[in-house]
Amino acid sequence: MKQQTYNVPGISCEHCRIAITTELRSVPGVESVQVDLERKRVTLRGAGVSEAAVRAAIDDAGYDVEGAVVEGADVEGRALEAAA
Repeated sequence: MKQQTYNVPGISCEHCRIAITTELRSVPGVESVQVDLERKRVTLRGAGVSEAAVRAAIDDAGYDVEGAVVEGADVEGRALEAAA
């Protein structure tokens, strides 16, 4: 299971968290979603998750993803590396 983190600068409240979580749960392969309002980041875990599908779901929720996605090798906390 991989972890992906996205910068979503437009999020600021509980409504944002609910909207993004709801949309991302419909993306195939997504197993969990965490929205950090303070850091303005969305982290998800899952297998075979399409970055394009995640970006589209966040867009459908009404928000923009800024910059590159950060991927983790696994959920055990190994080193993260920026995706190209």
